[in-house]
Amino acid sequence: MSISAEISSVLAQRVGDIYASGESIMLERVARRAAKGVTEPAWTEAKAKTMTADRRAAEKLLGSIEKDAKYEISEAVEKAYKSGVISAEKDFKLPQTVMRDIEVPANIQKLVLESENLITNMNLRVLRDVDDKFRMIQAKASELAVAGVETRRQAMQRMLNMMADEGLTGFVDKAGRKWTASAYSEMATRTVTARSAITGHLDRQERAKRDLVLISDHSGSCPLCAEFAGRVFSVSGDDPKYPSLDHARAGGLFHPNCRHTLTGYIPELHGEYEEHLRTWDKEHHKAVYEFEQRQRYNERMIRHWKKRKKVALSPKEVKKTKKAVSKWQAEQRQLLQNFQSEMEERGLPDFILRRKYERESITNLVGEAGRVKTIKAKPVKPRRPRTPKAPPKPPPKPKNAIKRMTIDLEDGLRREKPTVQIEYKNNVLRKFENSDPKYQQFVDTIFDEKHGVKGYEYRPRFHKSTDAFYDPGEKRFYLSALDDMKNPRGNYVTYFHEKGHAMDNAAGNILWENQTARRQFWGKQPTGNYISKRRDFYQAIEDDFDNFLRRVVDDQRTIVRKDMERIIEEAEDLRDDWVRRVTAKGHTISEADKKAYVRKEIFPKLTREPELRDTAKDMINEIAISEGGNAVSDIMGGMTDNKFRAHYGHEKSYWTDRGIEDAVSKEMFAHFSAAVTDPKSYENMKKFFPNTAKAYDKLLADFMKVVK
Repeated sequence: MSISAEISSVLAQRVGDIYASGESIMLERVARRAAKGVTEPAWTEAKAKTMTADRRAAEKLLGSIEKDAKYEISEAVEKAYKSGVISAEKDFKLPQTVMRDIEVPANIQKLVLESENLITNMNLRVLRDVDDKFRMIQAKASELAVAGVETRRQAMQRMLNMMADEGLTGFVDKAGRKWTASAYSEMATRTVTARSAITGHLDRQERAKRDLVLISDHSGSCPLCAEFAGRVFSVSGDDPKYPSLDHARAGGLFHPNCRHTLTGYIPELHGEYEEHLRTWDKEHHKAVYEFEQRQRYNERMIRHWKKRKKVALSPKEVKKTKKAVSKWQAEQRQLLQNFQSEMEERGLPDFILRRKYERESITNLVGEAGRVKTIKAKPVKPRRPRTPKAPPKPPPKPKNAIKRMTIDLEDGLRREKPTVQIEYKNNVLRKFENSDPKYQQFVDTIFDEKHGVKGYEYRPRFHKSTDAFYDPGEKRFYLSALDDMKNPRGNYVTYFHEKGHAMDNAAGNILWENQTARRQFWGKQPTGNYISKRRDFYQAIEDDFDNFLRRVVDDQRTIVRKDMERIIEEAEDLRDDWVRRVTAKGHTISEADKKAYVRKEIFPKLTREPELRDTAKDMINEIAISEGGNAVSDIMGGMTDNKFRAHYGHEKSYWTDRGIEDAVSKEMFAHFSAAVTDPKSYENMKKFFPNTAKAYDKLLADFMKVVK
């Protein structure tokens, strides 16, 4: 049952990714908060006052992680059981059952509850560990500084390094070993999903009255279970020719993190088992196992120094950690070369030990690196030197926008604390001045005096509620300054997102007052007082969504890929028939109408497949921690009635009440308006929505062109 090893590894990696990314965020957050004001005399007292806020932030992050991890584990265990049942049916040539029709027994449901309780207990342990280590950092740094042994910054760096080395403890086993939350959650998930898959296989095998199983003989088996690799066992233990499977389990088979799987064995079909037919001998198992263990050690050391980099407080420390990471990456490359040489000596030149880049990453967002082929350049004949062109003139500074934003922020923040007023205003203005020049000119054009925008219109209003929204009736947007300063989606993202809604509406209202400009921008039929409602903008969003849907279908994790490809082919055949019927009557059909027809046919069928939804969420979650990932999750949710929504997004009613096209267009415009203030976020948005990015730039350019 080879599927059990694959599925347990993939599903366990998801849970491990959640905790690895969370641990990375928490380490960086602790380092940043601990280092703030470290040279000031009252640093110890200031940190003691912020302890409650720090703990609350850690609780919020762990709560989000716990919710995601529990969902992934429950889905993983049930999917593993069903996959085991299907695998047994394939092994023994039994009638195939549809995955959604397989009932999960009570013992597997109990296993799900036990796994969820394990996550809850582990999170409590992690929270205590974060609290204790933060207190220890404060205390030790102050003690060493008072004693004159080290400066406070040096002492804190040493304590932060110790915290990064130890990680966030999620479990302590009977031997006293401390497991990090990411390592333990991944190990526990891999073990419990493998157990669930094997149980599903054996349950279906028992109902079919089949007794024999063959244990996989993968290369590099550990010493504990290598003797069982490639052997046949009796599940019941009643067959005199073969040993009992329970005996093998008692001897170490299927231990935690075990990669062995089982396959149904039929003597009449496969022939009688013979010992000499085993694929690998003990020497080969031992050699590969030792190489794999050294590979795991190198991966741990690479992660170790990457964590050190997260808590580095000085450029010197950052340089030191980068050098160490490079050193261990070189060790990893040399190890793989040595492995290849040894396999060639053994007569196995095609046997490769692959490098697992995702295990070297502390955020698990790194994909497998491709090899770059170097091509020798051809000699080029020298050309006559050309007179260099004068550099383009920089765009004029958006004086209208900056003046108006300064007044609005000073007025809106007057009820906040003075420190909040200064910090919030300065950072928002700085982000705007560093934003994309096209967006700066767009906002500057809106606030040009000739357009008559009144002083109270499109102004922020700060309140204490966590809700943020734009009110087109009042022409104001509401948000909390304190929440936006520590926004998990990025600092000050909410301000620029809601301001994007306001600018979208303001531009539409300006066009509505100018008949000539309105016709030039909209054409004969204006569709509203938001410029994002222009049809070509939503068509670009649809095109990007179609491309994403194709990527999901083609992804190797999509188990029912062939069925989905068949659905798409049937829809395209129906489209061709429809085109022939319509064109025979003398009508013409645009490419947009053809795409819309296919989307209408295939989308309801595809989104009913749970495997496709899971794959789509996985692909979105892979960029969850990168800048722009929340926008992708939100828009993909809006396009699919929240079937593809991953970690962030509006509720389903938000899209249905306003109309999907209207709501998605407005939200996409606002997301891009926030992304243009952050280069990394803007680049990620353009990668995921390339057509929409061009359409967004065209909206701004067309608006500025027609109103001048």
